[in-house]
Amino acid sequence: MAEQMKAEPTVGEKKYLRLIGGKVVYISEAEVMKEEVLAGPYKRLSDEEILVAEWNDRVKWANQLKEHISAVYQMMRNDDETPSGYEPVYHSLWNEYRKAVESLRELDCGAVDQFRNKVVARVNELEARINHLCDNWDLDYFDYFEQTLGCYEKNRDLMLALDEDAALSDAREVARRTREYLATSGWCLWQCHTLDGEVIVVARDENVHGIPDGYPVYTEDELEKLLSNGISDSTLRLVHEAKKLAGAVVVSVEDTVTIEEDVRTNAKNLH
Repeated sequence: MAEQMKAEPTVGEKKYLRLIGGKVVYISEAEVMKEEVLAGPYKRLSDEEILVAEWNDRVKWANQLKEHISAVYQMMRNDDETPSGYEPVYHSLWNEYRKAVESLRELDCGAVDQFRNKVVARVNELEARINHLCDNWDLDYFDYFEQTLGCYEKNRDLMLALDEDAALSDAREVARRTREYLATSGWCLWQCHTLDGEVIVVARDENVHGIPDGYPVYTEDELEKLLSNGISDSTLRLVHEAKKLAGAVVVSVEDTVTIEEDVRTNAKNLH
């Protein structure tokens, strides 16, 4: 870039000069500022290039976290204290790693699942190797056993982190689809693991029409009352029995203990 110098101000607008091939060319301050802003080459990236760049940045961050986790794990193994003072840092890093993997799922869920499958295969392989070493114990292989055990524990924790991430991703997908169905149809069917796989109807409110017969109905308001108060699984099952037997409606959840006692009493009366 040619050298620039500030010239003496004249009446009116400030002037700047540029030396080009020994000649003086005057330009305004606005032109100088505009030039500084727009200077330099610019390439418009395609959507695919932007996606690849973002994916690579997030993968790099996840791998950096994994390196930190491995280092802290080794410090835990070398620590004489039980439990190790490094455990809080170890668990905190895993939480950050889960967030990093979750962000990768937003870009390519399939690639994350493929990685998880590889990790699961690796864990199974290491577990089989450890079992073989234990069944054919030889002190000469103790160092190798320790190395294999360490590798197994790190990969097992990685697998668990990926499993938790997958479960969270599945839950969010269920929530998204539920909101979509409630907005369009007013109701949807849920199969609940907590209720031993039974199917329920989730309805926008009690005024929704077209709900299929034969299923207990929970409105959005009822589910919010139940889930936001952290009731136990056993209490939820009792509420479910009351709904199946008498079509009970959840009016309020003021105290978890009181609600549990009331539900048990009502359930017995219904029988």
